[in-house]
Amino acid sequence: MEKKKAAVIEGHIRSALEQSQEWGADIFGIGRKFHQSMPGRWKEMQENWKELYRELEVEIRVESSIRRIGIIERAPFYQYHVDIED
Repeated sequence: MEKKKAAVIEGHIRSALEQSQEWGADIFGIGRKFHQSMPGRWKEMQENWKELYRELEVEIRVESSIRRIGIIERAPFYQYHVDIED
């Protein structure tokens, strides 16, 4: 279940990343992180970041765990129960 959960999360992230690259919108802040870690190199890339971002290859790693299996007896939307009598 943990592997399946991680794969689903990765798929959602990949989809959002691909869409943001298509639009040229760095919604994940990759450019900001790059600027913080390599300010000198960022100055060389800053003007062309939108185009570079579109072609950027990103490795996505998801670490996921399922805790406390079986603690919830029923789904939250079943919290309230109404009996209807005829």
